[in-house]
Amino acid sequence: MSLREIRVAAFHFWPSFRVEELNARFPCLARKYRIVADQERPHIAFFSAFKDRHLNLMPEPPSAGVPTLFLTGESITPDMRRCDAAISFRRDIESPRHMRIPNWVHRLNFIGISPRALLSAHRPSVNRGERFCLFLHSHPARVRDAFCRRLSERTLVDAPGRALNNMPRIGHSIADKLALQKQYRFTIAFENESSPGYTTEKIVESFYAGSLPIYWGDPFVDLDFNRDAFLNLADFPSQDALIENLMVLDGDERAWWHYMRQPIYAGDRLPDCADDDRIFAFFEPLFDSALGGRRPSNLIRLLSRKLQRLP
Repeated sequence: MSLREIRVAAFHFWPSFRVEELNARFPCLARKYRIVADQERPHIAFFSAFKDRHLNLMPEPPSAGVPTLFLTGESITPDMRRCDAAISFRRDIESPRHMRIPNWVHRLNFIGISPRALLSAHRPSVNRGERFCLFLHSHPARVRDAFCRRLSERTLVDAPGRALNNMPRIGHSIADKLALQKQYRFTIAFENESSPGYTTEKIVESFYAGSLPIYWGDPFVDLDFNRDAFLNLADFPSQDALIENLMVLDGDERAWWHYMRQPIYAGDRLPDCADDDRIFAFFEPLFDSALGGRRPSNLIRLLSRKLQRLP
């Protein structure tokens, strides 16, 4: 079957973004569609949150005369009154015009790793790293930086990123990052902030590399990920208590392997937010309406019908 070409205009994305990368971020769309860039004659307009330096508000939607989809991996709540559809991290938006697809899902796809690769049946083999703990972050974050400094009082934590840098930096590619993480038994995978549902690539890249994540952020992270497969600051009374546990764990190889052999996903089941059938069922009515040259006034009904058919 030949793919239907859908022309997409993009607004307010990060500088390196290219429209065609949406094909990689949402590979299930290749069942029916091929996305191409067209700022002048789009079928649909995607917009994100990088209009200015303040990544805390949803910008005004573009006036392109076509349906609009707000796509963000940042900790920003979409205003569903100002867009036809939205993809974000939020768990509590009931509208069928919104789907929770957090950053980690489409980022994994984009770097060529299917979220299914973290299921026990497909998980890559793991080796215990020779180095202790990695802190690889670019931006300052109060809780994350405080934990790293506290842990560094006990033993060396390697920090090759811009934040708290104490060693030469690595390359810029994801492959460089994963190759480095494989050398470490632990990775500090704290988010920039704590917000319900806000989970980024930090924990999943650590899982994939075989470096035990030390996590803080989404208070409901265990709805997606098995709480027995990582260390979560929320499970400890203080940072010091977590650090004490971490030091004991590092000295007990069997205990470390016990964590690493746990299923990564809760119930060893692919989360709904990463399920290709659900993602395709969200996009299809929106794209078909856009290809028909009309704003999707009946989108709620179409999306509800599609999603209700899924198990």
